[in-house]
Amino acid sequence: MVSGFHDAEQFRPVLGWELYQVTLDKYHVMFFFENGWQLLNVAHAFSYRSVDGAVAYTYETEGSCKSIEVDRILRERVTRVDVRARDRLALIFANGDELTIHDSPEYRSWWFQPMPDPDYPEKGQGWCLSDEEIY
Repeated sequence: MVSGFHDAEQFRPVLGWELYQVTLDKYHVMFFFENGWQLLNVAHAFSYRSVDGAVAYTYETEGSCKSIEVDRILRERVTRVDVRARDRLALIFANGDELTIHDSPEYRSWWFQPMPDPDYPEKGQGWCLSDEEIY
């Protein structure tokens, strides 16, 4: 089902997005951008590394560690997107910190989707992409 990350250009729409909120769920970690109107849902794993190296860890949704430290990238904008490996997509923020999404061939492990707003239906037409759509 999953074929990995191929081209950073596919993720160009996230450039400039500001990270608004991060929510932990039992099976997902949800990264809300643009005041909550764009969602990156991670259902496998991600890594976080601060530019100064003071913070560096990998979070796995099925792992034993259930805490995260992402306050340094809250309200920061994505300035670059890099494909680091076939199963790694890095979002680099304005402060230099990196959030790297891990892909898994076993199941749907990440997706971007717009969040609906009944007051602004056009926001539901925002950019979306998932690991099921990359070939």
